[in-house]
Amino acid sequence: MVGGVLFAFSAFVMDALGRLPPDRAVEAMRSINDRAPTPSFMLAMFGTAVTACLVAAGGLSRLEESSGQLAVAGAIAYLASLAITMVFHVPANDRLARTPVGDDHVEAWARYARPWTLGNHVRAGLAIAAAALFVAALVA
Repeated sequence: MVGGVLFAFSAFVMDALGRLPPDRAVEAMRSINDRAPTPSFMLAMFGTAVTACLVAAGGLSRLEESSGQLAVAGAIAYLASLAITMVFHVPANDRLARTPVGDDHVEAWARYARPWTLGNHVRAGLAIAAAALFVAALVA
């Protein structure tokens, strides 16, 4: 689920925001960032991280099998995606939130949107790869 949410931002949300005037794009992204940390989304994001750790622990006990290797790889991929979120995206969102009203939103959006979107492509790809690796581990 998390990979799907991140994919949506890479596939069309950021492009749609980029078509708005910069002050409206900043306002819309601030609103999205304010609403994103709902209990259900946090449960999905961090519950998956806990589950990934449990799956990795099980996979480590059977590393000689492909299912164990795939499980560990999936956990690493998901945790890397979450790390990018925490280390890069959350601070970028916080900086955008602190941009004073009336400041040059053209510059603020330009500094924010391109790197944020590139980072999102990476974290979305990792989260989706994690899901594929977890399914492959189950099949193996």
